[in-house]
Amino acid sequence: QNEGSSSSSSSSMKDRPFNFYVHRASMTDESASPPNCDSIMVLVPCPTLARNADLALLPRDEAIEVYKQQFGKDMVDDVRDAVLRRLSVLEGLENLSDLILDEV
Repeated sequence: QNEGSSSSSSSSMKDRPFNFYVHRASMTDESASPPNCDSIMVLVPCPTLARNADLALLPRDEAIEVYKQQFGKDMVDDVRDAVLRRLSVLEGLENLSDLILDEV
């Protein structure tokens, strides 16, 4: 099963090592999630975004949307799936993807 050919940027993240950070805000702040739920944030470091001075003139939300275009939906979905697969080996998180209520 070789999903990526010669280009590492087109290969799946599932077999490539990468770091990510997990913060469980609801552990110390119960207002961070609905009752009987948890709130986690996963931060995946990414390559530096290409800077565009013209974006400084746009409203923040518009500039963010332009920057988001530097990473395609397929890449974001691939990284998301890889993170969920890696977290699913932890006790209690085996079915994490089934428990997600909202993502931002």
